[in-house]
Amino acid sequence: MKKYLLIITCLLGAMNTSVAQDLNQYKYVQVPQRFEFFSDDNQFQLNALTAFLFEKYGFKVLYGDQLPEDMAPCELLKADLLKDKGLFNTKLQVTLENCKGETVFTSKMGTSREKDYKAAYHEALRDAFTSVEELEYRYSENPLKVDSPDAIVFEEEDAVEEAVVEKQSAEKAVPQVEEAVTTNQAEKAVTQVEERVIENQAEKAVPQPVVADMETKSFRNGPTIYTLRAVPSGYELFKAGEEGKFASLFKSGSGSNYIYASGTLQGSANFDAEGDLVVEYLDATSGQLVTLTYQLQD
Repeated sequence: MKKYLLIITCLLGAMNTSVAQDLNQYKYVQVPQRFEFFSDDNQFQLNALTAFLFEKYGFKVLYGDQLPEDMAPCELLKADLLKDKGLFNTKLQVTLENCKGETVFTSKMGTSREKDYKAAYHEALRDAFTSVEELEYRYSENPLKVDSPDAIVFEEEDAVEEAVVEKQSAEKAVPQVEEAVTTNQAEKAVTQVEERVIENQAEKAVPQPVVADMETKSFRNGPTIYTLRAVPSGYELFKAGEEGKFASLFKSGSGSNYIYASGTLQGSANFDAEGDLVVEYLDATSGQLVTLTYQLQD
């Protein structure tokens, strides 16, 4: 009996590895602004949370219909959520579909017994995303050749952007964010800050004429200069002298708020009236809200 169990375990492990390797070939994940079982865009902020979680686990996320001009159609996976009817539970499942309409990934069924709708959907989604986390997705630069629905073969572009920020880059962060946190503390901080960002994004929306059409701008935090580059999902922040991405600013639904992610550190970000980048995150050790200001350089 133990022998059969061992064989089954090995087979399941091999299947998971195969799925991960297949998904590593795809450069983008597209998250819609509305799921079919809802009547409004980003209802209960579920779409923004879905996009954020894909970004958190290493995927390059495209939110809504905006696509890069140089993107080949078969570089893209389309994300969706499936809702299962439950009398006392809320159940959600994450799926990914390729350019041929084939489902290439289905997560576990995430569940929640929360009575509040928003809390239930968020908890069920996070539970489903444990399957995504287990994939340990890392984008591969090897060319992807897939027949599109029109029988056209697309090849990977020569220039490939970094899709993952290594944990080591977070450890080299500016002095203001050097405090280390444990994994459990960081997870709690992420959840609290994220909920705060989504719930208050409309209240904190401010005009941002300085950065509305920004492609690349320079900012200063203390003695360090950073470059902020516009991308379809929001912005990417680069530290002077380093090739790897220091942080991502992901669009948080409508308004001028962003979800800030730098290694294990997550928080909220927005541009003030002067064009400065203001970042807020919850220090998991002290429980205090920390504010950082990246000053726009002329």
